[in-house]
Order: sequence, then C-alpha cells, then structure tokens
Amino acid sequence: MSKKILQFLGILVVIFLLVSLAIGLMYIWNMLDKAVALDAFWKTSYTLGAIFLVGVLIMLITGSLEKK
Repeated sequence: MSKKILQFLGILVVIFLLVSLAIGLMYIWNMLDKAVALDAFWKTSYTLGAIFLVGVLIMLITGSLEKK
C-alpha cells in the first residue's frame, strides 16, 4: 500500500517539475530584460533541481522497498 503511494508521489513530483519548467521557460522567454531573466532562470533551476532530487529520492526509496 505505502509503495504505491510513494510511487504516486514520485510521479506527481516529476509531473510538477515538467510543468514548472515549461511555465518558467515561457516566463523567461517573455521577459525583455536579459539580466533579470538570467537571474530568474538560475533561481528557478536551483528550485527545480531540488524538487527533482526529492522526486529521485522518493523513487529510490520506493525501489528499495520493492526489493524487500
């Protein structure tokens, strides 16, 4: 039961990551000030990287639970 919940959470995190990336890229693309856009891009990429690592961690935990 808990394995399926963890898998679902991992999938949700990955979907959220992809949607956030798409929205972030569209937002940056529409910005005119390149310096501000670059700053926003780095902040966004750090945030998305953290979210991605959480998703990978959840998937690894799920994988280790399945082996047991």
